[in-house]
Amino acid sequence: MKLCALRSGSSWLSTRFAITFFTGVLLISGCSGSGGSSTADEVGVVGQNTVAPNTSDDLDTDIPVSAASDADEASSTANNLPLSGDEGPLENVADSNSVDASGGATDTAQQEAQPEIATRVDFEITVPAYMSDSLSIEVKWGSKQLWANWVGDEYWTASDIFPTNVTHPLVVTFMDRNGHVVLASYEKEFTTGTNAAEIYPIVAQQFDSNKWDDDGDSVSNLNESKAGTNPLIVEVDQLEIRDSYYKGQGVIGYQIKEYEEMIPAFPYYVHFEDITPLTWNEDYSNYTRGLSEILTTDIDEKGTGSFYDYYKYSEPSNVTVEDQGATRTNTGNSIVYTATYVRTNSSAGVRREYDINLETKAIDGLTRTQTGTIHDHSTGYSDSNTTDRAFTLTGKVGDDDLLCSPDYGTLTFERVYRYGENDFLKTTVNKDADDEYWNVSVTTEKGSVVEEYLVQSLGVDFVCNLMGLPIPAKSE
Repeated sequence: MKLCALRSGSSWLSTRFAITFFTGVLLISGCSGSGGSSTADEVGVVGQNTVAPNTSDDLDTDIPVSAASDADEASSTANNLPLSGDEGPLENVADSNSVDASGGATDTAQQEAQPEIATRVDFEITVPAYMSDSLSIEVKWGSKQLWANWVGDEYWTASDIFPTNVTHPLVVTFMDRNGHVVLASYEKEFTTGTNAAEIYPIVAQQFDSNKWDDDGDSVSNLNESKAGTNPLIVEVDQLEIRDSYYKGQGVIGYQIKEYEEMIPAFPYYVHFEDITPLTWNEDYSNYTRGLSEILTTDIDEKGTGSFYDYYKYSEPSNVTVEDQGATRTNTGNSIVYTATYVRTNSSAGVRREYDINLETKAIDGLTRTQTGTIHDHSTGYSDSNTTDRAFTLTGKVGDDDLLCSPDYGTLTFERVYRYGENDFLKTTVNKDADDEYWNVSVTTEKGSVVEEYLVQSLGVDFVCNLMGLPIPAKSE
């Protein structure tokens, strides 16, 4: 440590007063950088906005130079602070990361526990298959608007910073012709999370394309664009017009018609059972065919109940079984049917089964709407397939008091064959209440249009005028 001091001596002072005085002034000036008493408050801490005081201004000139140096050393020693010119870090001084702007210590753990106020959201979007050079995707959430970037094929992405734990409707719009034609859209409430980042995936099946039909021809903008027709202009004249979709007037869900015809009135109960087993004579040279029939119908006064129908035909080399049943429920404003059917034949090795779910409602005295699904599966046949139908049909009660002919609605028909190389095909038949024709569109699994045409009628009826169906009161 360097200490600045003046030597004393009478002879030296008397003979060289001028030189001594001049030298003393120089020494006092040279020691001003370390002179004076320094406190912890006066020390500039690294990383803070504190400025070290100008000790030359604060120096007490009434203290002799030697006394000032001694006080300086004592103060620095007491505070573990180095004097000017010393090497080494400051000791016992708080780390800059734990000192706040006011000089006080900050709780680091409390800083780390602060909740996120913003989160990054990455939208990973897969749109319905369609090729065009002018596609775009808009992402809207509250007042925020983003435009997605195309990655490849049907995959797009969009990212941005969002506030945490906030809910707004999320609308993703898939467009063609630089935004002039909407092909499909996705809409859902979206609440942002509280993490630093999150991923929001949207797949093609979640997009709704049926609601976008600019020319009102019952063919969506997406399907028309795939078919190469103009979705903004009605082009009915370009499509072939056929008589009907189904060949030969049938009944969709005809099994329900059979059950309804079993009910003469409410309540109704019947049980029938006739069982003749397969038997052989004593030498097994001949046999008697087996035949079993069981039928049970149990319906209460409200029209709710069940059906069961079992049939078995037995020969030594063949057994045929039909096992079917259904439940019928009056919900108070509709009639709901749930039915199953299984048929097997052992000699041919075939099996056919179906599941039916139907709900029928009355719109007024004669108008009925039926919504349903039918799953049909077969094996062992040359044309074995899996078929799924889904429909919502509206029509009026006709000459047959039990049936309605559809006036408008939508029917989708999906079939996959078990054998061969037949591709999956989906047929959509739809008509609005004010349309003249039913529109038929056949598409592949990826949405490419295989065939499109118009029909004058659907060519099938549905069971609509169910006994006990609640009829809404007429509004006055």
